[in-house]
Amino acid sequence: MCTIAPSTCSSATAAKSGMDEIKSMARRENRMQREEILAAQRFLQEWYGIDHTPRISEDAQRSIWLLEASAAGSDFDKLFLQQMSLHHYRALAPSVTCTVGSDIEHHQLIRYCSQIIHAQTAGIQDMREMLQKEFGIVDINR
Repeated sequence: MCTIAPSTCSSATAAKSGMDEIKSMARRENRMQREEILAAQRFLQEWYGIDHTPRISEDAQRSIWLLEASAAGSDFDKLFLQQMSLHHYRALAPSVTCTVGSDIEHHQLIRYCSQIIHAQTAGIQDMREMLQKEFGIVDINR
C-alpha cells in the first residue's frame, strides 16, 4: 500500500471510465496535482530548508479503494465524479487558510494557494455539471 502521493509510487492503471471526458479530466488532475506537490516542496526547501514527502490521508485512501473496487464503466464514472468532487472540496479549506494565514512576504505562496482555490472550485463545478447531465445527480453528497 502506497501512503505517499499515489502518482509518485505507482504506475498508470488501466482506464475504468467509459467517458473520454473523464479520462481526460483524470490525466489533467494527475498532472496538476504533481505540479502542485513539486511547487510546494520547492517552496519548503527554498524558504525553510525542509524536505517533505506528502502522505495520503485516510479519506483519500478510502476513495482510492472505492474506485479500485468499482466496476468499470458507468458505475466507475459516477463514483469518480463524486469522489473527486469531495477530494477537491477538502482541498479548499487548507488553501483558503494559506491565502490568509501565510507569511505576507511570500507572494508566490499566496498566488499558488489562490490558483489551487480557483482550480478546485472550477473542477468541482465541472464535475457537478457532469453528475447532473450524466446521472441526474444535483447534490454531490448523494
